[in-house]
Amino acid sequence: ITLVEDVATIDHHRMDEAIRLSCLDQIMAGLEQGTATVVGRGGKQFSKGQVQRILLARAIYKNANYLIMDEPTSALDNITAKKVIQNIEHFFAGRTIITATHKLKLFEHVDKIVMIEAGEIIEQGSFDELIRLEGAYHKQWLGLD
Repeated sequence: ITLVEDVATIDHHRMDEAIRLSCLDQIMAGLEQGTATVVGRGGKQFSKGQVQRILLARAIYKNANYLIMDEPTSALDNITAKKVIQNIEHFFAGRTIITATHKLKLFEHVDKIVMIEAGEIIEQGSFDELIRLEGAYHKQWLGLD
């Protein structure tokens, strides 16, 4: 999660928060070596959803002024996805988050939505504006497209 080699430099409080916010706490509790578990080749193999949450925990641990995510919940069940996104939005409140996703219902309360089709912007606005427009976003949100 921290991507540091010197354990003494790890902010354990921040790492614990990243684990909690990315919904990794139960998984980490079940690992014999906990946060010291070797990941990947020669180490513990994780599911795609677990790997996705590890990567989100890395982003949270980094604590940058912005976050860019591409399909951040594609391998997560809907309940976990909703919780993780709520946690990230709360943690990064007041900062910029850019997300590319097909799971529109997880992101209906964002400041601005930009619909892109074939590399072109076809609609943009708030959730309410796009729903009232009854265009491409509205159709996709309803599952008609």
